[in-house]
Amino acid sequence: MNRATRTAVAFVVLAFLVVGGNVVRHVVGGAAPPRESAADRAAPQSLPGSVYELGLRVRDVDGVVRGLDDLRGHPVLASMFYASCPTVCPLLINDLQRLAATAPSGMRDDLRVLLVSFDPARDTPAALADVARRFGLDPRRWRIAVAPDEATARTMAAVLGIRYRAAAGGMIDHTTEITVFDSQGAVQGRAVDPSAVRALLARLGDRKVTAER
Repeated sequence: MNRATRTAVAFVVLAFLVVGGNVVRHVVGGAAPPRESAADRAAPQSLPGSVYELGLRVRDVDGVVRGLDDLRGHPVLASMFYASCPTVCPLLINDLQRLAATAPSGMRDDLRVLLVSFDPARDTPAALADVARRFGLDPRRWRIAVAPDEATARTMAAVLGIRYRAAAGGMIDHTTEITVFDSQGAVQGRAVDPSAVRALLARLGDRKVTAER
């Protein structure tokens, strides 16, 4: 895909997100966000096309900048964080670990987790590697990365329905949506409540089983 086409696709995706694809639920800083209400749990419509068509690239733990599309072929749980976050991000990672461990049995081994930092100024490869080490994240299933620049971070956040802003003391206030991609990168929905994310995975698993019959 050439640059003009990629830009057009990005515009369509971002316009969808701003107009109707997502309602930001909770902005959080030093404390865990409240759980969603029942009304919040309704999954948004799937975005047209694939997020991989946007050509987004992130810097991995080894310091190499790579495209997201090497996740193609796998269902994906995706969210954003920053390495020095003292409270909310550890809770988010714990939620992702539980979701990955309890995914539908036919999907569990194939599932990948994408966690992208929106703090390129501080989140060096060493900082990302420390997060992976502290939480015992399997590099074969978890991709811990950082947006290489602020523009990429903002675009990635828009795709994932996340908002963030700098706060006092080096903190970053941010929302904690978890987005589910299918194996081709189509967004299936997003939620804050892990039970709602689990329901999205179950629906995706059901569709996979039906397609294989």
